[in-house]
Amino acid sequence: MGRWGDARRATERALAAAAAGPPEPALALMHARALARTGDPAARIRALEALASRMGEADPVGREARRTISELSAARARKSGPIARVNP
Repeated sequence: MGRWGDARRATERALAAAAAGPPEPALALMHARALARTGDPAARIRALEALASRMGEADPVGREARRTISELSAARARKSGPIARVNP
């Protein structure tokens, strides 16, 4: 986990300190990355979806969130795809 654990704790503290309003988009994106690297991929998806829903199509952070969601969805589909048939 290494430095990603430190990054997760730091982003969590920063997000909590700014709880009065929406989080800074770049901070939210970094937090999503830290969540994945520290073993919480489900929380990563939730964070990315929340970020993508509030950022416009032209926003670079929103685009990155949507791109990452698409990549994760594609990877999940590949893993859960049809099981290959083995001919006897």
